[in-house]
Order: sequence, then structure tokens, then C-alpha cells
Amino acid sequence: MLAIHGMNSGISSNDALFAARIVLLTPPPPYQAALAASAQAFEAPIPINGPTLLTTRTLNPVVPSDPPTTVGGGTGAVPNGTGWSAVRREVFLPGAVAASVENVVVSEIHYHPSPPTAAEIAAGFLQANDFEFIRITNKGTQPVNLTGVRFLSGVSFSKGLDLQSWLAPGASGVVVENAAAYQFRYGSHWPVIGEYDGALDDGGENLMLVGSGNLVIADLLYDDQVPWPGSADSGKSLLYTGGDPASGSSWVASLDAGGSGVSSFADFQKRYFPGGGAAAGAAVDADGDGVGNFVEYILGTDPLIANPGDASPLIIDSTQPLKLHANCRKGAAGGIRMTLQRSVGLQGWVDAGVEPSIIAVSPELNRMEWVLPAAAGGGFFRLNLSVQ
Repeated sequence: MLAIHGMNSGISSNDALFAARIVLLTPPPPYQAALAASAQAFEAPIPINGPTLLTTRTLNPVVPSDPPTTVGGGTGAVPNGTGWSAVRREVFLPGAVAASVENVVVSEIHYHPSPPTAAEIAAGFLQANDFEFIRITNKGTQPVNLTGVRFLSGVSFSKGLDLQSWLAPGASGVVVENAAAYQFRYGSHWPVIGEYDGALDDGGENLMLVGSGNLVIADLLYDDQVPWPGSADSGKSLLYTGGDPASGSSWVASLDAGGSGVSSFADFQKRYFPGGGAAAGAAVDADGDGVGNFVEYILGTDPLIANPGDASPLIIDSTQPLKLHANCRKGAAGGIRMTLQRSVGLQGWVDAGVEPSIIAVSPELNRMEWVLPAAAGGGFFRLNLSVQ
């Protein structure tokens, strides 16, 4: 403990004297110079094949480091008296190329999150802005080094060199307003690259992302008006679909409130039923529309908003040849078989014998389409979901 006592010669004196006293309350434990069990001696080149943080110390270094040893004139050991140098840390990103417009894209903007829940407020996240994020994706074929990437407008952010500077081909990371809030609400589906200063404007604003050489990677003015998706202004996010990033027609709203990242039924339950409980059960019809939560997850629909009574997940296109189609959340059908079944008089159901084609509708949604041959005849059709 360091106690500072200030004194002067009298009440009217302008002079002052400060006397410092150090009181040792608990003696420090003796330092041990022994190697940690996980330490690796440098006896041969160390292969580095991926993003790596290398932490090193030198025993009895030629050039002293701070602070010096208590006995003086020695190695400048850290900790004092052990003979080891100060720690040195280096980040290696082998094979990574600089970020540029050719390999990096802003793929998602979540500018107007839903308000915090009671649990989020209790955890200290008091504003909807705490849950904002911008997702960046490597669209190239080589790993990208994000060091030096900066947002110059909209929000303020500059990426320093660390392990999160590595972005593998096809991979994404997020720049967030509040990393703890992001983890609390969304989990760790997208790794956090860093935190930005400021907040995204709910009414739209210009976003500019530049690389380490100040070359523009993205420059766009998002909006909450047509042609930009309006539902992104009420809890969903903007998802880039391709084409000109500055055009609103190149973006769609996410399937789910809170943006992308729902890749399992557990994610779906956490997103829509953060408190858990019976209402989150797979077979429960939380919105009373006749469709259980798990099927809502598969179809990419909202389990808290009832579908219209006459809205069937199986849509009929009466043009010839006859087509039937249903939407399916990408990645959700793993282990699930969607089968088109037919009945002549509703007395029994059989496989219609037609395999679906898969058509991408959005970054998160596929359309399963069954084309019926003319010989199939009429009848009733239904969609059967079964576990493979």
C-alpha cells in the first residue's frame, strides 16, 4: 500500500511537503525460474501453418530488459532475479493476403435490433444499440489479413493485429457495438472481430469500409425505405445477396429477428424463446396456427406470428406441368427428409415418387420444388417431414 501524506508549515503557508511511505502488508511469494509445463524450448524451427500467437522469453538475454535485477548489472530479468527476459508476443498469419474489394464484402448490417429483454437489462445491456453488428465475409479463395481495415463513416473502427485479423475463405466475422451484449443475445456463431465506437443510424446512413492502404472496400448508403427491405428497420437485419452493394435491391431482410446465425433448432429456440420453458418445445404450437415450433424452424417461419388460416406451407403452381413447392431453411433439413405425398380420396397417402429440385431464394432460404409429370393425375398432396 502506498500512503501519501501532504503537509505545509502552517494554515496560511503556500509551501507543501509530501512524504510517501510504502507498507508491505503481505510479502510476495518467491519467484520460480522453472519452466511451465506447457513451455516449448526453441531447439529447431517451429512450423506455423495457421493463425498463431507466439509468446516467448529469453533466458539470460544479451541485451537487458526492464526492470533490472535487484542485484544490479545483470540480465534485466523479468520477473526480477529469475534470469528470464520480458515477454514478447508475435502474431503470425501465414498465407493471408491484404483485405480488398476483391476478397472482402460487407455481408450483413443489423442496424435496428429489438429492444433488450428483461434478462438482458438485468445483465446490464440497457439499449437496443448494444446488439448492433456488421458482418464482414471473405468471398475470396485465400485467407485474408484484416489488420488495418477501418470504418471511416457510419461507425468508427480500426482493426489491430491479433488472431481475429485472420479470415478464412468463405468465413465471416462481426464488428459489434458491445461484444458482451452480442455474445449474450446471439452466442458465438460469428466470431467477434472487434468493437466499434458510435452507433448505426436506425433511419439509414453511409457506411464506408477501407483497407490498410485506404482503398475502398465498401461504400454504401443503407436506408429503411424502399427499395431497401423495411423489416430490417424492426428487428431483422440486412443481408447482401450479390450485385451492387450500394443498391437496396441487392439486399433482403433476414429470416429471423436478430439477423443471421440460426443454424440449429437450439439456436432457433434461443432466438425466439430466450427464457426457455414449455413454450419452446419442438411440438408446441406457440402461435396457434397449427404448425409446431420445429416445423416453423424447418420452413423458415416465425413461431410467434400465426400464419393466415388458409396459408399452407405447400404451394401449388397450376401452370403446366403442375408444380408444388415449399420453402426450407438452409441447413435445417440435415437429417430431415421432405417427401411429397399424394392421396386420391384421402383414404391413404403414398409417396408421389418425385424428387424435389432445390432453388436458392435468399442467403438463408431454399425452395424445394416438385414437378409432377402429366401421367401423375390429380388428387390431394401433402408434405411429410421425417427424421432420416
